[in-house]
Amino acid sequence: MFHLLLTLFAVFAAIKHAKWNRWREYFPTIYYASFFNVYYQYISFSMKKLWELKQPFISAFITDALYTFILFPCLIMVFLSNYPNEKHKVFLRYVKWIVISLLIEIIAIKLGYIQFKNGWSLAWEFFFYPVMYIMIRLHHKRPLLALGVSGIIVLFFLIVFDYEFL
Repeated sequence: MFHLLLTLFAVFAAIKHAKWNRWREYFPTIYYASFFNVYYQYISFSMKKLWELKQPFISAFITDALYTFILFPCLIMVFLSNYPNEKHKVFLRYVKWIVISLLIEIIAIKLGYIQFKNGWSLAWEFFFYPVMYIMIRLHHKRPLLALGVSGIIVLFFLIVFDYEFL
């Protein structure tokens, strides 16, 4: 039920805070984030998982689909909408989004809705979320650069977590 409630929260946040008149502008970045989530799902299914959602809503497939095609797009719409121009406000926006993401993650861990595996830990989340939000914004502004940097980041994770990819 946690996964459904979190998805519904994201939908309501997007209805209230996203600039829906600019959805076409955000759509490529939504595709970008969805692609990398599906890519993780493929790698985790075919090789090994670093984290796994527990107590799925209906099934693991449905839960992953909720996150990939509803929750993440809604969050991206909200994150990119009303993006500030002032540097101190940009910094505060990142801090706010990272802290909220980490708090949700900690709650999910404590309640048994996510499990870390194969060396992934909450410490990695402190690295992952800043990178994720920076990459979402970078993709929105400079998509080709973001794709290149994303390839390097994926390679980094494949090497650090000892995936046999060659």
